[in-house]
Amino acid sequence: MKRRKPYKRPSKIREIIILHVRNNFNSYLIACIIFLVSVALGVVFINNISDMQTQDLKDYLLTKLKSVQTNEATYLKDLIIENSLLIILMWLLGLSMIGIIINYLIIIFKGFCLGYTAAAIALTLGTWKGISYIFASIFIQNLLFIPAIIIVTTSGMRFFKLVIQDRRKENILLEGIRHTLISSGMLLVVILSAFLEIYQSGQLIKLIKIC
Repeated sequence: MKRRKPYKRPSKIREIIILHVRNNFNSYLIACIIFLVSVALGVVFINNISDMQTQDLKDYLLTKLKSVQTNEATYLKDLIIENSLLIILMWLLGLSMIGIIINYLIIIFKGFCLGYTAAAIALTLGTWKGISYIFASIFIQNLLFIPAIIIVTTSGMRFFKLVIQDRRKENILLEGIRHTLISSGMLLVVILSAFLEIYQSGQLIKLIKIC
């Protein structure tokens, strides 16, 4: 008879993540829908671009690509500062109802810019070359960046709901610490996304000839 493999319990971190997603499923769903709709709006909006704007966009892509390749360290520093300040701002905004609304507006803005940029690149470079450039310059790092800002926003929404439902100081403090820890983790994630954008994506972009 075959010996049965010993049962392995899921890791503590995995259990915490699964429980967190279950408890905040509606908030995550709303944030994801808002993001996807804003991406779609950005894609639709680009359909109105003129031939002159298309050429200007192509020139911009070429200029940016050359600048990033020659000043990687400077771009990395600026991107880390920009991403870090955004997460810190969203952490602070997540501590109030008005701030949470602003966080959702940030998700809408980021989604619209992502959809607009991706559609503009595809329109400028053509389907296959555009898709390759989008994958190298946008897709990889946003696999980390977009979930990070959604998680911080959802964490803020959870904090606000708890304040409304349970005003005991000890619970508010505990949830505030939890929100801070989650935001700190997402801060590390967006810093990693900056490294991916500048270095890994930069190497892939070099393999793509825009013109």
